[in-house]
Amino acid sequence: MSSKQAIVFDFDGTLVDASEAICHSFNQALRKCELPRMDPREIRAMIGRPLVGMFESAVEGKAGVDADHLIREYRSAFFTHSLVLTRLMPGAEETLTHFSSKLKLGIATSRKSDGALHILKNFGLLDHFSAVVGIEHVSESKPDPEPIHRTLEQLQVPADQAVMVGDTTDDMTAGKRAGLTSVGVTTGTTGRDELIEGGADHVVAGLSALVDLVDLSHLSS
Repeated sequence: MSSKQAIVFDFDGTLVDASEAICHSFNQALRKCELPRMDPREIRAMIGRPLVGMFESAVEGKAGVDADHLIREYRSAFFTHSLVLTRLMPGAEETLTHFSSKLKLGIATSRKSDGALHILKNFGLLDHFSAVVGIEHVSESKPDPEPIHRTLEQLQVPADQAVMVGDTTDDMTAGKRAGLTSVGVTTGTTGRDELIEGGADHVVAGLSALVDLVDLSHLSS
């Protein structure tokens, strides 16, 4: 992976573990709309998908449910509880600090960008990133390559000079379709074999392994 100029990260399951906050907020929204609570394991399995798709799956077959209302209730609950219930993935802070002085860093996430910015600011990591592309900035979400293209446009880096890092098959597929080297991390709910099937060129157990994987002596300045 020589001569790379940028790394594009997924957010949830890659840089942060917001699963507890997501499950709590998801069930809060269902409760507010007088709908049955979901098992957190079912919610966790959907993390990484756009929120509207998660709620559509949750209320499939239930007549008269307003998905927009559910999303508003979810976002209200999430912004209230997210900072307390979210933690950084192991090695995230050290890895971002290591790379931020050498490469351009961006985020392509399937959540709205304000939620990611809110969390990054809380952890003091916002200044590491030159681009944060959320679901509201694109017409198609991952596995479509559009979020990756948008991020690279803001970073002003060509696809063959960038690396995509994510924890889902959608991340890997989007990265490959966009022409990036794709690195899967097994920090989310997706295993090594699935990440490779999705298009991962490399799979690592955690973010700290990126430092060894990317040969800094050959990176462009």
